[in-house]
Amino acid sequence: IANLHITATSGPCILIPPGVHDVTIQDNEIGPCTSASPAVSGGLNDRGIFSYQAGANITIRRNVIHDVSVGFLTQQGHHPVIFDRNYTFNILGPSWGGQVTQIADLSSGTGQSKFTCNVFDGTFPGAGLSRSRKSASPLASSRKATVRSLSSR
Repeated sequence: IANLHITATSGPCILIPPGVHDVTIQDNEIGPCTSASPAVSGGLNDRGIFSYQAGANITIRRNVIHDVSVGFLTQQGHHPVIFDRNYTFNILGPSWGGQVTQIADLSSGTGQSKFTCNVFDGTFPGAGLSRSRKSASPLASSRKATVRSLSSR
């Protein structure tokens, strides 16, 4: 997925579902990924990128991610995951979970996961990088798209 402006009015802007692997998300503007209602905005489902039980080789680089509850959440995934040179701002929370990245139960796979050279701007409710106990470049295009889910290959 490259050179797009990706938004959502509910749920994550990009969902990487179980079993999907070898995904590259680069040079995009991702956000806002929020509910249309201010009372609901900042909910747990308003993530920029959500990867759940995905396979290995997930690369997220050189994206601008904004107006999200969490920039990138990977849950029960596999190494390697690369999160590199992303610019993230306006993290909405909630206060206990509003981070740029959240890593939950990342395991197995080959190679090392890396979170490098990312820029966070402004204040946000949680810490910049979170890990569970278990385990910025200009955009090249102004095209808009809604990417909700990648299917298994």
